[in-house]
Formats: sequence, structure tokens, C-alpha cells
Amino acid sequence: MVSDNRDALSNDPPAMVRHTEEATLSPEEMQDQMDQFTHIMKQKFLSGEDHQHLDYSKIDEDVTLDDHWQREANHDAEEKYFADV
Repeated sequence: MVSDNRDALSNDPPAMVRHTEEATLSPEEMQDQMDQFTHIMKQKFLSGEDHQHLDYSKIDEDVTLDDHWQREANHDAEEKYFADV
């Protein structure tokens, strides 16, 4: 049995190590992959396809969140009004 992490018939590293080295992405490829992943996850969020990870009914039924948004909307309207005056 070979114990130095090399293939039995050659001096090459095991196939798993070679595969990992070949699969390393450049920074540009990694950023492209991250951009694609982020886009897909945003689309899933917007279409509600992430329901198995988040219970939207808890958010929808939480009236304290509505109060927060209402206060924020009123504050924004006041700021806009006084900025225009």
C-alpha cells in the first residue's frame, strides 16, 4: 500500500489532489460564480421559492413590522415635504 499520497503506479499526486488543483478558480471566475449565485438567490427570494428556509407568514402577520414601515414612510414624507418648502 502506498502511504505517501501518491498513485500506486506513478510518482503523480493522487487523482483527487490533481482534480482539486485543476478545479481551482481564478479570482475573476470566482467572482463570476458568486455573481451568478447571488442573482439566482435574489430571484428565488423575490419569487418566494425560498419558503422552505423562511416562514413568510410570520413576517406577513407581524403587525409590529407594519408599524415600523408606516412610521418610516411618514418620516420620509415629512422630510420630503420640508425639503421642498
